[in-house]
Amino acid sequence: MFGLLLALAGPAAAEPPLTGYLVQSACLDEAGTPIPGRLPFEPGCDRTRPLRIGEPLPYRKHDWPGTAEAALPQGYQASDSLLGSLRGVPAAIQTFDFGNAPRAFGRQDPGDGGQVIPLPPAGRPPWP
Repeated sequence: MFGLLLALAGPAAAEPPLTGYLVQSACLDEAGTPIPGRLPFEPGCDRTRPLRIGEPLPYRKHDWPGTAEAALPQGYQASDSLLGSLRGVPAAIQTFDFGNAPRAFGRQDPGDGGQVIPLPPAGRPPWP
């Protein structure tokens, strides 16, 4: 799955509309590098940008385990939405990774996957 994501990655360009809604953001330090563990909406986070395919994730989105799911302390599913491209078009690339046995987080298992949403340039509607 990671190889597919890297293949979908493309050069950074001007941020298309809808990016802020569809793609996770990172809190940046003074050098413009994502700060691990710092969420973009936390106090003191003054600079943000969309996370991109191919860069280390400063955080991951996990669901919360139910009270009966003590065996799944990281939850049932992790999901990330990153900025990349598909056939030269900017795209939001969303993945999902299940961690319930026999599946595990961080590897390709049956049921893991994702979706790609092409992002139109500014001034163009998101439909043909």
